[in-house]
Order: sequence, then structure tokens, then C-alpha cells
Amino acid sequence: MGEKAEEEKGIKIGELRGQQIKKATGIDTSVKRYHNKNKSGGNFGFSLRKGDRWFDLSGYYDLTGHVKGLRFANFGAAGVPLNPKSFDELMSALKRGFEVLE
Repeated sequence: MGEKAEEEKGIKIGELRGQQIKKATGIDTSVKRYHNKNKSGGNFGFSLRKGDRWFDLSGYYDLTGHVKGLRFANFGAAGVPLNPKSFDELMSALKRGFEVLE
């Protein structure tokens, strides 16, 4: 039962919207580049701009819509994995990431 409760926590794909990310992080631009649905769920990617720097936020989700994998990087780079438990935790991680990568 503990595992199931843990699975239900986290970010749902519906929470990740460009305007919400932009507002929560204070960046200049947040645009969804792609969103593909498939038999196991789907994948997505956002382009994020702060000043003259571009960043990439991409990931995948399962059939229930729970985000299972996220990566954040300078645009065109391999990136680092993120494992936030909530939307707010993801926004905090992105803010720290913008500072580190600038």
C-alpha cells in the first residue's frame, strides 16, 4: 500500500503548462516543443528562455499521466535528471538550475 500511495504523488502531465512554468519561475519564455502520446504514456519537451539563454525541460509519463522522468539542461545538451515530488518542488529545482547554468 505504501508503494501505491507513493506512486500517486508527484507531477501529472496536465500540471506542466508553459504559462504556469513561466509564471512560477520568472523566466521570459516557456514553450511546449512537442508532446507525443503512445501505448506506454507519452513524452514531451519544453523550450525555456531566461535572458538570452535557452534551456530544455523534457521527460516522459505513464498511462496514468504521472511524470516518470524529467531532464533539465542548456538547450542542446544532455542534461541532468530531476525527480521532484510536486510541481512546486520542480519549479524550485528549475530556478536553482537557471542560476547554476547561467
